[in-house]
Amino acid sequence: MAHRRHAEEQELPFVALMDTMTNVVGVLLIVLVTIGISIASAARKIFSELPDVTQAQLEELQQQLATVTPIQIDPAQAKLQELDAKKKIVEVSKQIETVDLTAVKQRIKLMDANDVQKQIDTNTKVRDAQRELLDKLLAEIERLKALLDETPIYKPEPPTYVRLPNPRDYPAEAVETRVIVTGGKIYFYKQDDYVPPLVAGLEKARSSFRYQTVDINPFRPMLEKALGSAAEAQKAWPIISPLAEKFQMDQVALAYKALAADQLEVNTKFLADIGKISVRLNKPMPDVANAVVAAAKGDVTKWVALDSSTDPAKKTIKVETKGKDLVFRYGNQAADVKNTPRGVVDYVKTLADNEPFKSAAESKTVYDAFRIAEALQRATGSQLFAKTFSMEPVVKPGDTAVQVVMRPRPEGGETVEQIADSRSLFLSTMRSIKANPKGVAVFQVAKDGFATYLEARKVADEVGVPATWEFYNAPPTGIEIAVRIPNFEVQRFQLAAPPGPPPNPNAVRIGPPKKTLD
Repeated sequence: MAHRRHAEEQELPFVALMDTMTNVVGVLLIVLVTIGISIASAARKIFSELPDVTQAQLEELQQQLATVTPIQIDPAQAKLQELDAKKKIVEVSKQIETVDLTAVKQRIKLMDANDVQKQIDTNTKVRDAQRELLDKLLAEIERLKALLDETPIYKPEPPTYVRLPNPRDYPAEAVETRVIVTGGKIYFYKQDDYVPPLVAGLEKARSSFRYQTVDINPFRPMLEKALGSAAEAQKAWPIISPLAEKFQMDQVALAYKALAADQLEVNTKFLADIGKISVRLNKPMPDVANAVVAAAKGDVTKWVALDSSTDPAKKTIKVETKGKDLVFRYGNQAADVKNTPRGVVDYVKTLADNEPFKSAAESKTVYDAFRIAEALQRATGSQLFAKTFSMEPVVKPGDTAVQVVMRPRPEGGETVEQIADSRSLFLSTMRSIKANPKGVAVFQVAKDGFATYLEARKVADEVGVPATWEFYNAPPTGIEIAVRIPNFEVQRFQLAAPPGPPPNPNAVRIGPPKKTLD
């Protein structure tokens, strides 16, 4: 009975307790439902991954359970634990009365079993994707390991030892012999050995290289660009073509254009006169034509500007006024000229027919580039060239000389083994270079010839020949030596580039590095 009275002393007002307990139980039920769903999902996952239990394993577990001793509970001790639990319930009930359940309710509302399942599915997909990526990375690691096992161990080539250069002064007016090193071979090129024989052969047939007939086709693209259209080029051709043997055709075409623009006098004879003056004054034909056109209009400044003298006291070309007329002077010659287009044109014609204008033009010849190229092509069969170099004549638009491109023949030249022979061309050439006080061997080394150069240089140093070397950056087609054939001016087939600005006398000029022997 004493125990019962003690319980009655601890009771709370019934209505308040029921209200509080209802709220708590509701909250707990919702939480339990949510947790139960999560636990059920997790349990399904765990059970699905558990291995199957055999009958033998089940019997073994049952035997183990039979040996377990039941837990003995002391009734007095259990009574004390019950009283202690009731006290804690009373304390928790008082705390619950002061709890604000608003936030809890809001959170419970947000918790939805479907959302939880969606999160679980999303996380499962992420895990599967990461597992797939990991499998790929592991497979790649295994592939690389296999490749690494198959890769042979790199063994570097033996080192190449070279001596340090000993710079020495380069001989003044050195006589250079080019020693070309490429592809394991050594070739010699001395311009005096190749160009003079070529020029001598051309000199014998010089007259055969003159224009017999002048075809417009090689000139057509240049003339269309200079005159503005194909029709204008075709219209001008009968007038300018007879001058192909004396003057560059791009200059003739531009001079024709300047005269035709002002309808001055456009014919072959007057263009030839302008050409004679341009040769004597060393001025472009279009500049002379423009000066004549300006003078015909009364402006003589361009004509006076044709004088190349910079000393006003030594001017060769002068123009003075004499009433309504003009006095044109060239050197000691003076001529009264009517200040009209006809008067200026007549003076230009008279001046061009005088010496030294006439003789300057007569000594000038522009040859047919294609005829010269044909003659050079026939020379390629000569034994002088066939053994060492192949030759190819080249007519380049914009160039006023025919070029010969020489390339080392694979079957020519000497190897490292051959140059050591006392009868080799290399040794005899080195001795001849040394015998000349100004002789210098210039080794031009391609990227595939450095090892050959080192061996050849050892032999050259033993002979004691003055030498230097330079890197030859050969094009993809291999080493090429371009040789211009002098004394044979040919048509350029391309407009000449306009002259650049005059050099600035105050500009700082950095010269090339000083050439030295090594």
